[in-house]
Amino acid sequence: MEGVHRETLKNHSLKIVGRGGRAKLRVVKALDALQVYELIASFVDEVFFHPNYVCICFKWGTHEVDSSHQLTAWIVDSLHLLRELLPPKQHTHFRLDVQDMQRLLLRATCLDCYLQSDLFIQ
Repeated sequence: MEGVHRETLKNHSLKIVGRGGRAKLRVVKALDALQVYELIASFVDEVFFHPNYVCICFKWGTHEVDSSHQLTAWIVDSLHLLRELLPPKQHTHFRLDVQDMQRLLLRATCLDCYLQSDLFIQ
C-alpha cells in the first residue's frame, strides 16, 4: 500500500501485518541481526504498533527489499517482546522511529543470544 504523510507530504510504502503477527517467510537465506539492523536504518522510516496490526513505513519505493518478509518477521517479533515488557495500559498502541526500532532490535537480539547461551532448562 502506498501513502502520503499529511504533514511532510513525503510518500511512503506501507506494509500492514495483521493480528496473527507473522508473515509467511519465503524460502531464502536467513538474515542475521546485523543485516536486519542495516536494512532498518536504510529502508524503514517508522513502525506503528496497534493491538490488531503492525504498520511498517518504508521509504518510497523500498518495500521490495522485504519481499521475503524476513525484515517484517524480525520487527514484529521485537514489537511483541516490547509489548510483553510494557505495563498493560501502555501497550495498546505506540509509534517507533528508526532509531527506536534499531535499539529495540539490538536489545531483543542481545537478550535472545544471552538466553540461548546461558539458560539451561533441565
